[in-house]
Amino acid sequence: MSEEKIIRHIPPCSSCDLEALESWLSDLAREGQYLKDIGRRSWHFTRGTPGEVPYRLVPGRDKPTAGAYFGRHTDRLPEDPPQVILDRYWDQGWVYVTRQRHCCIFRGVDGEKGMFRTEPRMRSEDISRMIQWEWRELPFCLLMFWVAFPLFLYAIAGWGTPILALNELLWVYMLTLAAGLVLVAQRVIHLYHLVRLRRKLDSGGRLDHKKDWRSAALRTRAVKVAQVVFLVAWTLGSPFLPLYQSEDYNLLEEYPGDPPFLTAAELVPEDALSDWEGLYYENKGLLIPVHINWWETGMVQPRCELYYRLDYYETLTPALAGQLAEELLYEEQGDYAYAADPLPELGLDYAVVYNQDQSVILQEGTKVMQVTMIQDDDDYLPLEVWTAQLAQDLQE
Repeated sequence: MSEEKIIRHIPPCSSCDLEALESWLSDLAREGQYLKDIGRRSWHFTRGTPGEVPYRLVPGRDKPTAGAYFGRHTDRLPEDPPQVILDRYWDQGWVYVTRQRHCCIFRGVDGEKGMFRTEPRMRSEDISRMIQWEWRELPFCLLMFWVAFPLFLYAIAGWGTPILALNELLWVYMLTLAAGLVLVAQRVIHLYHLVRLRRKLDSGGRLDHKKDWRSAALRTRAVKVAQVVFLVAWTLGSPFLPLYQSEDYNLLEEYPGDPPFLTAAELVPEDALSDWEGLYYENKGLLIPVHINWWETGMVQPRCELYYRLDYYETLTPALAGQLAEELLYEEQGDYAYAADPLPELGLDYAVVYNQDQSVILQEGTKVMQVTMIQDDDDYLPLEVWTAQLAQDLQE
């Protein structure tokens, strides 16, 4: 026996435009396509004999509760109506098909004498319950995309400074906010259709079972397809990129041109270096267009080993740079409980020393430096000497 062929369609109208959905299903029945069930992204149909078979969407009877604020996974309508309801509709010429969101879908029993003796009726209070469901789901969308998700992105970034986290993930965050706006817009569209239908019923109007659904079909389906593509791409890629990205280190001699800061070779006396080596890597972002991680190590004559590491940032605005400098120190103090002392004599917008006078954070305008200088002989290159040179370079 051959397996029943399933035909899939994306609904051409809002899931809360009940009149358009009923008209669409009835038109497909005239083409010999009958609704079987509803998947996550498409509705499933089977092939049959074309006929005049009407469909009706009947709102469920349950009222929403506080659990709807956390999604409908723990507070949803029953999967199927009770058997007594199914029997009553069958006696009146209607058979239950499946459930869609807040509604049960019935279709007429084609070919029976006196069929459709009493149509399923929709009342204003039924629509009011659907409106309440939509209002309950709207705060859930806002909570997910404007509160919980930013924290999720922050955690993925490694719980670093907020500015660095945003710099790495701002584009992902903006795309996610755009997706959140689309979901909120969908809820608003749902509310529009339901409120309009409720007013129509309150004024004594009748449902339009032959509503034109084709005019907006292409736009509605295009939006739904775009949502699926975005969801798949985002799920497979963007939120996990920071976990898999690794810094692409390069040899110092491969750096193009001169770095925008003083290197260790420029801080120590000329021709005093030996066994010198180092690496660097660069990052770019929306908030911090320039980030260079630079480290050098080697010997300086006559007997001093020196380690030099520098993180150099250029931000979009001085305010961002000042906040970044404070956050870098806050992170160091949180990790190692360092005590910091200010360096007002340098004349910079922000300057502190910590880590036993081996590390400094300097900020001037849009530029920030986090520098560590470790020496076997602390008197070889005193703190006040190398910090003054770095400060002068920042100011210039």
